[in-house]
Amino acid sequence: FWQIIFSILISTAVVKVYSQAGWKMTDRFYGFRYEIILIDQSHASEISETIQSQADQLGCFGWVQQKSVSNISSLVGEVRCSKSRGQSFEQWMKTELSGAQSTEILVYSDTKIRLHFSHFKILEPSRETCFLDSPHQCPDIKEKNSQSKGGKTRSDEENNRAGMFHDASARNDL
Repeated sequence: FWQIIFSILISTAVVKVYSQAGWKMTDRFYGFRYEIILIDQSHASEISETIQSQADQLGCFGWVQQKSVSNISSLVGEVRCSKSRGQSFEQWMKTELSGAQSTEILVYSDTKIRLHFSHFKILEPSRETCFLDSPHQCPDIKEKNSQSKGGKTRSDEENNRAGMFHDASARNDL
């Protein structure tokens, strides 16, 4: 009898602790996806290394990749850090990263990035990493969306929950 009472008390206490502020993943982490349109393609490797270095300094993990579509060169990727460092990283990308013509960022409400590495990695340009929504939307999906007028499309949140990769095989070689 006392074991049952004790078990109920312990499980109630554990639930209360995990539901308190600071214990939820969204209280502790910050994750986002980005696409940076470059002013000059010739500096893409240097800028990728700068992003990787900033991620390493802040203790973040994720990835960056150089892409080129229709003569537009960009850097795409995902970042996940502690909440305060993730927000700092996002702000740094928007305001201090040189060589960017424009920067689009999608903050994940659940903080979870789609490709996980133990460190911040620079991916090969040939690896398929595009998503169903922007930033870094797959070109064929972007084209379909612009051609379909009035058709039903999934929301960003629905796409985020769905895993987002246009080609699921992109996840296989982590």
